[in-house]
Amino acid sequence: FIRLNEKYFNKVESISIDNAIFEKTDKSFVKPANINWNDLGTYNALWEISNKDKNNNVVKGDIILNNVNNSYVFSDKTLVTVSNVSDINIVATQDAILVTNIKKSNEIKSLIEKLERKKRNELTEHSITQRPWGYYENISSSENHKVKKLTVLQGKELSLQSHNKRSEHWVVISGTATVTKGNKKFILKKNESTFIPVKTKHRLANKSKSILEIIEVQTGVYFGEDDIKRYEDKYGRIK
Repeated sequence: FIRLNEKYFNKVESISIDNAIFEKTDKSFVKPANINWNDLGTYNALWEISNKDKNNNVVKGDIILNNVNNSYVFSDKTLVTVSNVSDINIVATQDAILVTNIKKSNEIKSLIEKLERKKRNELTEHSITQRPWGYYENISSSENHKVKKLTVLQGKELSLQSHNKRSEHWVVISGTATVTKGNKKFILKKNESTFIPVKTKHRLANKSKSILEIIEVQTGVYFGEDDIKRYEDKYGRIK
């Protein structure tokens, strides 16, 4: 991934590239082109350009339809079954499910505002989150626990860090982990585990030639990403 510098990116105004650049530059030009154009700003736009079945439906993923017409149905993982509806838009991801009238799918801004007022985690924290070292998947969470599956790519490592409000249990389910815990460094293989107490410096690294997969069980009173104090980080994330 190409990662923009967080300090400077946060200073960039949240406006379109048209307003920010093309309306002000004198170094651009316009050339006529005989092409079809759609900025794909809504699910209705995706429906319009996609191949449709005999009932005018666009289906992507594990979907079963019964008497459904003129609809867009997407699922990235879960089986979705739909019956006796028309002109509907359904988007099912691991995080949430969106259901709208397909012709009004551009009116989801009000839904976003309601989610913001309710301070829903789904706005900022997705089930799969990419990181410079790999990615993690949220499996389960409550007020006093969170369970994640961490996938660490070959030759990558997490930052040396600690947490003030949570402890962690690590179980290796695939690969070989190089673990730093306090002043100790050791190896964990498949089916082996360790416990990281609150405020203990720790690091997880994958020095092997295969992918490392860890089940991480966090227990405590707060699980936000801002409860990470970094001491060493090869990706420049120490503030």
